[in-house]
Amino acid sequence: AMMLSDQKFAPPSEVTDDDKASLARKLRQAARDANQRIFKEARDNVTRAGMGTTMTAALVWKQHAIIAQVGDSRCYVWRKGKFTQVTRDQSLVNQLLESGHITAEQAKFFEHSNVILQALGVQEDVEVLLSTVSLRAGDRVVVCTDGLTGVVTDEELAAVMASSDDMDEVCRILIEMARAGGGPDNITVIAARFESESLAAPTESEKLSYERWRLDEPDEPSSMTLDETPPSPSCTPSTLSSGRRSSSSLMTPPWRRRCRGRSRSETDGSEPRDATARSSPSSCRRQPTKAP
Repeated sequence: AMMLSDQKFAPPSEVTDDDKASLARKLRQAARDANQRIFKEARDNVTRAGMGTTMTAALVWKQHAIIAQVGDSRCYVWRKGKFTQVTRDQSLVNQLLESGHITAEQAKFFEHSNVILQALGVQEDVEVLLSTVSLRAGDRVVVCTDGLTGVVTDEELAAVMASSDDMDEVCRILIEMARAGGGPDNITVIAARFESESLAAPTESEKLSYERWRLDEPDEPSSMTLDETPPSPSCTPSTLSSGRRSSSSLMTPPWRRRCRGRSRSETDGSEPRDATARSSPSSCRRQPTKAP
């Protein structure tokens, strides 16, 4: 366990801090510290060279969930029958989708969907995205890797989340569904149900959506500059202009580099693989082991 000193997480002098912001800074710094430790271990230990991992962490404080995101693992909230993703994938396909360069249908078959923009341990610095959700009575939250979301649709996820009050059973069903879909990569699922008298009941007027929390960040994000000509769904990373970049940069982590053709998936212990490799789980093992 890492000690979290108050001095390390002190807010900028012009910022008025509160408990929620302080916890968010600690969560973000914990992700940065984890990145440094994985990066150093991979650099110093040849048997672990190239290891890395995506991360989604949720911290619950009073009536709020504070979420830290690196890569393309995800957090969803189910509320009164509506299922909402409250993180944003740091991936090439999602950046092209949000910029309007490809459609949602094209994104499903995007050749380079395994390319992510951030991961813990791959670069010395990492961009950690913060978001926050005001929890309501009856909310159900699921945190998962794309070993689940790559083979189980949001509609299927929502149906399972609504099917039982037993979150252990929900996790079991979702993992079995991902395995039945081929289990192309690491499958991790955490689910929680929130019931408390201190939580307000949800109202019809409330709209749950992704809200990026730019804590101590500039109002406008810095991002990669895309070519003016929209790329085709089979475009390669080289079709992106070098342009202005933040700490986000194109990367295919080593544990994903050897196989292509997956649709946003991660498997239980093996590399993403195309249809021809599906029957041979050992054909695309990570090189080396992905960090836990």
